[in-house]
Amino acid sequence: MLCSILPSYQGLTQAPQEIVYDTQSSSTASSLFARNRFTPLQFAATDTYCTKPSGTMSNYEPLFPTAHSADPTVKQFITDFFKTSDNPELTDEWVDFFREDATLVMGSTAPATGRVDIRKLRVGMWEHVEARRHTLGRVFPVVGGFEGDGDGGEDGVEFMMFGKVDYKPRDADAAPYSVDFAGHARLVGEGLEGRWGFAYYRVYLQR
Repeated sequence: MLCSILPSYQGLTQAPQEIVYDTQSSSTASSLFARNRFTPLQFAATDTYCTKPSGTMSNYEPLFPTAHSADPTVKQFITDFFKTSDNPELTDEWVDFFREDATLVMGSTAPATGRVDIRKLRVGMWEHVEARRHTLGRVFPVVGGFEGDGDGGEDGVEFMMFGKVDYKPRDADAAPYSVDFAGHARLVGEGLEGRWGFAYYRVYLQR
């Protein structure tokens, strides 16, 4: 197992406007937040992230800090969501990952609220893209709630995550390219089975 010491995301006082993510750096707490323009409210400076040896881990498997018990259903939700996200034929299945009243913000686009508008945004994502593939990095879960935050229900989960997306444009003359991304997500359990669904998801892109 390969492990690195990184701070655990536990809150942001403001959303990042530009993501500059160096996946090769073993960051300290201060440099991580400085490089990503985050202002930490609090963090655990000794959280450990462990990775499996190369070749044994799917690009859709997120890395959670070992110091915090990750709900396996949340990890599976994230994996299933990004697998579905990369298949242009699974629009209905992708939209089902969101609650009926969810809000989705993708890059600099206007927020989409509700499944009807989220579906339109999803369709537009593939207009100029023939294929894409996400590679997930670390997940920084919120530990505890926030003062004055009325959205921290007992059945909710909130986290930040990092990764990259490889794109193949539909335009035959355009070269493939990669984009680093960060996502801020809030999940809420749904239905009798407690199925997770996005209540809020915002993606920050940096090309």
